[in-house]
Amino acid sequence: MSRKAFVFITLGMIVLAACTHRREWTTHDITIVTNPPGARCSFERDGLTTRPNKTTPFDITLTNVASDVIIRCTAYGFHPVATRVTRRFRGTIEFNLSPDAQNQR
Repeated sequence: MSRKAFVFITLGMIVLAACTHRREWTTHDITIVTNPPGARCSFERDGLTTRPNKTTPFDITLTNVASDVIIRCTAYGFHPVATRVTRRFRGTIEFNLSPDAQNQR
């Protein structure tokens, strides 16, 4: 590695370290519950969506950042539901899923 590249990488690392210095990351716990249980939920923040990987009910820990989170839950035979959660919300979110008549056959 050339000396110039080494200096550039080192300075970049110092700048990145300064950006995170004294940054306070707080987390909060949320419980997701659906009626009936067994729905799969995804989370969207700043245009990025996670794939559903857990079935309700479950607990999740969110990081407190500047934007809200949209929670979407789906289950076969039911209409999907969604809600926006503020970045400081703590507690339980309950969804009541309503049957989808077209998928009940």
